[in-house]
Amino acid sequence: MSRMPTLIESPRRDGSIIAVNRRRLNEMPYFLLTNPPNNSVALLANQASPMQVCTISGEGPAQIVSLAHEKTGVCRVFLQIQDGQIQRGLMNGACHIDTIMGTGAQPYPLAEALYIDELRSLQCSFTDISGAGNAVRVMALATRYLTQQADPSLERIRKRMDARQYISMPYWYTLDNGPVVVGAGATVQQTITVGQDHHFQLFQMSAVSTGLFDINIVDTQRGESLISAPQDVNYAIGSELIIGNGNFPFRFHEPRLVQVGQRLVVTLTDRTGAPNTIHLTLGGRALAVRMWR
Repeated sequence: MSRMPTLIESPRRDGSIIAVNRRRLNEMPYFLLTNPPNNSVALLANQASPMQVCTISGEGPAQIVSLAHEKTGVCRVFLQIQDGQIQRGLMNGACHIDTIMGTGAQPYPLAEALYIDELRSLQCSFTDISGAGNAVRVMALATRYLTQQADPSLERIRKRMDARQYISMPYWYTLDNGPVVVGAGATVQQTITVGQDHHFQLFQMSAVSTGLFDINIVDTQRGESLISAPQDVNYAIGSELIIGNGNFPFRFHEPRLVQVGQRLVVTLTDRTGAPNTIHLTLGGRALAVRMWR
């Protein structure tokens, strides 16, 4: 996300400041929660909550850059955007909350900033998997843009933002069948299928599991693994080496593109010697198909 410089340095590059950019006063940090009185969402044991809405006032639009949360028990979360009457999911299925949201000390960074305004809201639904009563509070850290010119219909700002926002937006993929239980020392294969309306750029990986495991991910279209080795071979590698969590997802130096409708085959092997429940999440951004040739 581009940022407006606050201080304008001397062209001599001697560190001296020659001016202050007053337009920077139009940008400020913003902390977006689910709307009152549901800032904290109560969950019944093993039950899902109604869809909770996160909206902002008419003072100016915002771009969400990271996610954080607190809870009393484990749960899954599903995120979507509502734009007028249109609802667009930001993931292919509910993800373990600890794979896409960090804490206040270290929030989860989005691969792509998410634009919202008072006509465009973030919505989230939670499902308890702790087996007990649960309370969840989420926070989206954003940059708020306070415009000095009158734009009551947001026509100007949306015209500037829509082209970028609808070309790409943050997106998450979990296993097509949701979390998987891998038997003691066993190996299973699961798939992740990219939707028919976008390409997917993979930026980061995170997971929650009950034990260590080995993982290999193969793009079936190319017949290539994300984990390559000499002589064009590939193999599974320990999860502790390439899989992060909601606080510190494993971030790629360069994103990996998976094209529309293609499948990733994920091979998981337990290394604990006991049944292992694995919640895997791939974080990145969705690229609109209409922009590709």
